[in-house]
Amino acid sequence: MKILIIEDDNNIVDTIRDFLSEEEPTWNVKGTSFNIAKEKLVSFRPDIVILDIFDGKIDLDNATGEKLHSFVWDKHFCPIVVFSAGIDLTKIEDSQHPFKHFVKKGSESYNKLIYVLRNFQTHIKSINDTFIYIQNNLSDVLRDVAPQIFQEIDTEADRCDAIKRASRRRLAALMDESPNGETKLVSWEQYIYPPITKNCLLGDVIMKFGGSISEPTDFRIILSPSCDLVKRPEPKIKEILVAKCCSVVDGLGKANIKDLKNNSKSRNTIQHILTQGYINSVILLPKLKGKIPSMFADMKDLELVPWNSICDDEESGTSEDIRNKERSDTRYYRVASIDSPFREMISQVYQLVSTRPGLPERDFKSWAKELSADLPE
Repeated sequence: MKILIIEDDNNIVDTIRDFLSEEEPTWNVKGTSFNIAKEKLVSFRPDIVILDIFDGKIDLDNATGEKLHSFVWDKHFCPIVVFSAGIDLTKIEDSQHPFKHFVKKGSESYNKLIYVLRNFQTHIKSINDTFIYIQNNLSDVLRDVAPQIFQEIDTEADRCDAIKRASRRRLAALMDESPNGETKLVSWEQYIYPPITKNCLLGDVIMKFGGSISEPTDFRIILSPSCDLVKRPEPKIKEILVAKCCSVVDGLGKANIKDLKNNSKSRNTIQHILTQGYINSVILLPKLKGKIPSMFADMKDLELVPWNSICDDEESGTSEDIRNKERSDTRYYRVASIDSPFREMISQVYQLVSTRPGLPERDFKSWAKELSADLPE
């Protein structure tokens, strides 16, 4: 495991390095100053960074510990241990992130530090495997798309643009292919959280401002086509069609399923719903802990909301300038998107419900009797 110490005190760097080398001789531990930390991050590519938060000013580009923290977090992602005498958590983004820990310098700090590093070690392989998997796929993509681009496009500038564009799209498609031996998706993995697109998409989960994450009726699912939601600078439509959500009990009631108990028949019914993803006019949406409750979206219980009443996220929708200006009527914010092919399932179910023909009441009992008479004995 490769560990980089970024610290303004050389004595502390030496102490940490000696301590770690004694406790874990196989670890590759290096130290660096703030001035050249970025270059060291790029050349060494550590698995974990131990970072001091330095409040003074450094020459060159004023690379304080806080700026280096952001550089590691945004450009070279890896677990970070903030090792400092005075830690102001309000200045540290994602301070509750599981790949971030804080150790205050003191008499017991080195024992705490080794404990934190050992806990991080169990996850390092999965992070590195992910980077390697993406890099290998990217290499395949660049190899495969380049011949076609050079054949189709004449100018160098257009080729450069096409290489980036086509490679990005092919890489995204490859990422949808599950590697051999990968375990099945857990329920919440159908969500894309937080949303990554600038525009709303069909299947986005939105929530009322001031709503409760345990109250399904505060949530909606967008049903309008994604192509109509692109802002140029405004979308093609003024109002967005959404489906209202309801609790699991109410959703089962709308599907005419009642009195579910803890028995094999009920478990089979639930398994059928989970396999299908929907039943009748309601779609089951899994829990995203702390963000979305288990709930059903009802394709028959619809409403229209103004496009400018939906913000990208809760923070942007509550900022003072937005409240007082163009989005003073904000009522919803995007919680998550739904990944393909689950997004397509939502579209399909809505179309099945909205385009179903109006059939008259029929005598299914006598019809079944007629069919039974034609069956071989």
